Amino acid sequence: MFLTDKSQEIIDEVYGFCEAVGLPTSLAKIGLPNTRDEVLMRAAEAACAEDETIHNELMPMDAGRVLAAIKTADAYGDDSKTV
Repeated sequence: MFLTDKSQEIIDEVYGFCEAVGLPTSLAKIGLPNTRDEVLMRAAEAACAEDETIHNELMPMDAGRVLAAIKTADAYGDDSKTV
């Protein structure tokens, strides 16, 4: 959602749903607290490999943009108290 600039209303709704049904909403909640940017960048680069479906998005995607979205989503999930 952060990668594709969804509205705050949609983000709040999805995070609220995830929390209501017990889905993790941060890296820490999936056992990856304090993950270094270098590690997250490797995941972002893999997501942007040539044949990955991320390239079906309407806007150009690159690893830097994906890393920023991961970090934003993680921070939001850590701070979110919706439900």
